[in-house]
Amino acid sequence: MDWNENEMSLVSIHETIDKNLNQLKQQVNEIRRPTCDVTWLKNFVVNILKPQSDALRFCSVSNIEDVRLLIAAFEDSTSHHHQQEKPQPKPLLLPPVSNISTPDSLGACPKKRGALRISTVLRYPPLVRSSNNQYLEPRPPRSQHNRTTTSSWYNHEQLKQFADEWTSHVTILRQCFIQITQKILLPLQTFCKPNPTTKRPGACAREQQQQQGTTHVNNTVKEVNRLEFVILETMNQVKQVIWPAAKSKDFVKEETFSKTGSSQTIAEQIDCKRFNIVRMIPDVIQKLELIANHAALWLKHDLWYTQNAKSALCRAHRRCVKTERLWKQACEIHDRLTSEWNQGTEKYESATGRLENLESKIGSLTEEVVRLEDQQKNAQVQHPG
Repeated sequence: MDWNENEMSLVSIHETIDKNLNQLKQQVNEIRRPTCDVTWLKNFVVNILKPQSDALRFCSVSNIEDVRLLIAAFEDSTSHHHQQEKPQPKPLLLPPVSNISTPDSLGACPKKRGALRISTVLRYPPLVRSSNNQYLEPRPPRSQHNRTTTSSWYNHEQLKQFADEWTSHVTILRQCFIQITQKILLPLQTFCKPNPTTKRPGACAREQQQQQGTTHVNNTVKEVNRLEFVILETMNQVKQVIWPAAKSKDFVKEETFSKTGSSQTIAEQIDCKRFNIVRMIPDVIQKLELIANHAALWLKHDLWYTQNAKSALCRAHRRCVKTERLWKQACEIHDRLTSEWNQGTEKYESATGRLENLESKIGSLTEEVVRLEDQQKNAQVQHPG
């Protein structure tokens, strides 16, 4: 599935991840039923794996290659044993038989007819015809060695069935691992990692609630980082089990396995130091369940984070709408005051112009009054009385 950021919304991404998680859990549960039965594994080790390994002198069975070597060693030993102990057909040698009594040799007929019958009837063992039409001796009765060989063949068939089922289960687990990597972990890392936020110093009382939300976001970021670390570490351990190194001759290390759950229960009831193969698939299943649970928790945190982010965006949008409304009202008031200011300025300028005209007229009239007073004084001086 192509994770295209432009074509998919965050809601559809969350739904797709959740769907993939449910499919993964279903696949793991289907494998868990036949492979994590502690009682069956214990009986398998005690009744089949241990007797076969003891008979063929195998010190340990740590991986599937050891199981295949055990199967091949049994087949080789069985074929070699048959070649050495296969009885060569030999002709049957009948015991010597005395001359049959006849009436002529006896000289007279016997008085009792049964006497001749008893003396002439011989009991030979039944003859067996071979493939080359040669009579062979009859087979001896079934011995303890034959019964042991039959039991070994039964254990051998059980081992072959176990190896085939183990291989098929590992194939499914590898597919689950690839599904986790491509369809769960990659989209979680790409779309579901919140970014940490920083506190601004000197925040006012209105911003205290925002700082509390910032603290919750930072806690979510730390928890998501912790979940991612656990998932990656667990996936590396799973990869070491289901994809062992080609040049590695040692079995999976003890610290790779889980210390709790069904894996630890199997280790306590079965000798896993020698038969490590029976613990591998249950431990991988337990780890995949842990990965699925941590991924679901990661998705839950991201859902909570996105919901809080949406709520914060809604609050910010409401504040933005309110601020925009107030800004428009302020702009209207500003325009009205500006127009009033312009009108007042025009009135002031016109009044100032009129005032200057009046002042100039008053000045000219004052000069005229002074001139007339001077003329009156001169007239009185020239015509006294």
